[in-house]
Amino acid sequence: PYNADFDGDEMNIHLPQNENARIEALLIANTDSQYLVPTSGTPLRGLIQDHIVTGVWMTKKDTFFT
Repeated sequence: PYNADFDGDEMNIHLPQNENARIEALLIANTDSQYLVPTSGTPLRGLIQDHIVTGVWMTKKDTFFT
């Protein structure tokens, strides 16, 4: 399922080893603190136009993908 064909492809997993590392990983990976609106400091969340249009196309009646 990962299309790893043994030509140098690799998959890595990173697991925090102790409580301090887990807390640090949660703080660093927290998307609420990564994508902020500059004017208000609030988290930036939502769908962009392509996501919405694709959702409409995929759920239209009699639509087939090949």
